[in-house]
Amino acid sequence: MVLSLASALVAVCISLCHAFLVPVKDSAQTRGISRLGRWKGVKPHHSSRRRTVLSQETAVSPADAKSAVESFDGVFRHSSWARAFRPQLSDHSYALRETDVEGSIPEDLVGTYWKMGPALFRRGDEWVRNAMDGDGYLTAVSIAPSPDDSGGPGDDAEKGEDSPRVWVHSRFVRTSAIEKEDRAGRFLERGVFGTSGDPSKSSNPLTKMAGVVADLMGLSEGDDARDALLRGADHFARPQLKNPSNTNVVEWPPKRFPGPSSSSSSSSSASQEATGPEKKKRVNGYTSSECLKRQVLALHESSRPHQVDVSALETLWPRKAKRDGGDSPSPTGEGEALETEFDLGGILGAGMSSSIQLPEGLEHMIEEIEASSGIGGQSFTAHPKLDSLRNRMVAFSWQLVTNLSGEGDKGIFFLRLRLLEFGSEGELVRETVYEIPDCKGAPHDWAVTSDFYVVVDPRMDFDIASFYLKGKPPAQCLRNQDVPQIVHLIPRRDGKFAGRKPVAIPLNQPGFPFHLTAFDIPGGVRILWEGWGPEVVADNARSGNLYGSYADPSELTLGPSWEGQPESEWQNEPRPSKGYWPDFARFPLLTLRKADLVFDLAEETDGEAEETETGADRDPSGWRWRVEFDGQEPGWSDVFLCHPRVRPSEETLPPTDLFALLCSTNGASAAPQGLLRVRLKRSEEQGEEEKAAGRSEPSQSDAGWEEDNGSRREWKKKGVGVDLPPFRRDSADVWYAGPACFPTEGCFAASVGRDGETVLRGDSAGEGAGGERGYLLSLVHDDSRDFPYLGVFRADDLASGPVCKLHLRHHVPWGIHTNFSEGKSMLTDVPQEPTL
Repeated sequence: MVLSLASALVAVCISLCHAFLVPVKDSAQTRGISRLGRWKGVKPHHSSRRRTVLSQETAVSPADAKSAVESFDGVFRHSSWARAFRPQLSDHSYALRETDVEGSIPEDLVGTYWKMGPALFRRGDEWVRNAMDGDGYLTAVSIAPSPDDSGGPGDDAEKGEDSPRVWVHSRFVRTSAIEKEDRAGRFLERGVFGTSGDPSKSSNPLTKMAGVVADLMGLSEGDDARDALLRGADHFARPQLKNPSNTNVVEWPPKRFPGPSSSSSSSSSASQEATGPEKKKRVNGYTSSECLKRQVLALHESSRPHQVDVSALETLWPRKAKRDGGDSPSPTGEGEALETEFDLGGILGAGMSSSIQLPEGLEHMIEEIEASSGIGGQSFTAHPKLDSLRNRMVAFSWQLVTNLSGEGDKGIFFLRLRLLEFGSEGELVRETVYEIPDCKGAPHDWAVTSDFYVVVDPRMDFDIASFYLKGKPPAQCLRNQDVPQIVHLIPRRDGKFAGRKPVAIPLNQPGFPFHLTAFDIPGGVRILWEGWGPEVVADNARSGNLYGSYADPSELTLGPSWEGQPESEWQNEPRPSKGYWPDFARFPLLTLRKADLVFDLAEETDGEAEETETGADRDPSGWRWRVEFDGQEPGWSDVFLCHPRVRPSEETLPPTDLFALLCSTNGASAAPQGLLRVRLKRSEEQGEEEKAAGRSEPSQSDAGWEEDNGSRREWKKKGVGVDLPPFRRDSADVWYAGPACFPTEGCFAASVGRDGETVLRGDSAGEGAGGERGYLLSLVHDDSRDFPYLGVFRADDLASGPVCKLHLRHHVPWGIHTNFSEGKSMLTDVPQEPTL
């Protein structure tokens, strides 16, 4: 059973390795503005400038916007970055005043901006070891229609000019863990990144026994060896990890789209399914009354979701407990456990996300073993995708299985995925089960095209001995293997290749993807992903540490001492003794990469993979495939970016634009200081640009493909569909916030017309058809005013800066994922001033 419990922990750690999870190390560079070289082997230049207050207007002027790319030189104020992670301990609700709005809110911007991230970083004198162990804090900024827009969507337009247009509401997700720890006044549960309760106060019998052994060994209180012994015993006895519900937020039931995109096509059945008649006028698919009944899901990828009501951000517990005690289940953990997680209508089982596979004839014992050991549960991805053609949300649940069946082709551990498609009412429409052999962790992100589910396995390893015997947190037990990634293409049941077997395709080189998008191209699939390339992965593999040679694994979650720094750095907040915020100044460079997989259909075979006469690999699944490109386009190797996003309506389609946080353009490691828009090339825009970039043909090798009658000729004839252009410093659409301002992940908000529907972008936009017209929203931490503002940018012109800023009156820590619900101001009747 130890293997089964360990298997779940392996998957938890790998799935939670976000691009900003490395905390700051003890170094003088955190005390000023530093100019940093590449992440590896180059020491930073330290500035002696004292902390000064920057002007509120830190963005470059529109006239200089196109040259702003040169501003991303790796220089940023480290103390300001640290202050973006000050803990938030309270809920807040209020309406924005006129003085809180800088600029004019666009009339066609209507809806609710959602941001999910950790915020509760301390309890009393205890601090989290890493920001991602903090409890989830959901923030909503709800924008009503303009009062003079009498024909606008929703009932809010009838409220009159005196009604506020923008409401702000922030509230913690009330998980069972936060209920227990609130009552105890200290941390109790185990976090993925090292935060846990004081083992000396644990009531666990094994931990108490370890304390007796420590006494017999003469280990006194405060001794590191004693702490390691007790913590290791406590971790061994309590392998279940905390669900902070702090990673992402999505609408539930899923977001609806008004109809199929005009710029893409899919199977006829999928298109017909997405364009059914609507009997009454809707606001982006909802009536006003329906909006007030909807929820959002707070997600954490090693656990099940939590349901949150949109009108007051109240966590909806499936089984309610009285806050004042009584006969109801106790939130303190005594007696029957409090159930706060949402099982999606019985789809997700409770317990650790692991199971076992027994030999034939013993399968009937699995259910009993799972029930007695607390395993058998399923976790839900924090990165579901939206299919606008089919009006579905596509997601997966995962379970890591210890293979005791003797089936050697699966390995000791394999990953069992349930690929789920939900309709617009939350009903389960499709389910596909897929198993990845010899896999020790769930994917952090994945992708979905019109025809395929795309899962990338970066081939991670996990040090089980260090986790159990040394008491290390799971995130310190991860290791990269210097072997190529494997892409799994699983045909969708209503796509063009329904009925075909899945295929596993090794790429040409190692890598580690953090976030990705994929789409179908003529004769293949294109994957765009942000992450680490082979050089970083090789260094990580040599060091035995996920984050490479720059950090000792034992110090992974420790940060700088604040001794000697002025109290004003944190103002009224107590200063932590160690830094728990991510150290972007020393983080391995994250760059944008691409993989093209080209294939054609061959006869189904039952044999082993074989080499064809043309040199292409033929998989037993019956596909013939080739890795056509695996690398980077010109100019992208020095561009440090993170959190790339596309329009939600294009998550399964060839996208129009790619939006990302921009950290640097000179190969320096730095915190996010701006936004980037990449206009992807359509096939008709290519040709001369390919030749100018030195790639007259997009392939790496044409050997053997001229003679086949499949997709390769079609691919050459039609071009490559939508492609990533080279990065050009003189024409990049970027916005620079400044050395003490840090934007969060941008999310797209489609323009809402007077009929309540989103507005497609046409030729009048000057960039051709395709995509919706709208705005990019980002919560920007401006250290000159302590509180962040929500920046609203024209999605087709980031360089001109925000068209308006909505200044919040409370602190919201930086990170992590965001979304937008178009067409309806969902928050109603909240107080006009902060409640706490």
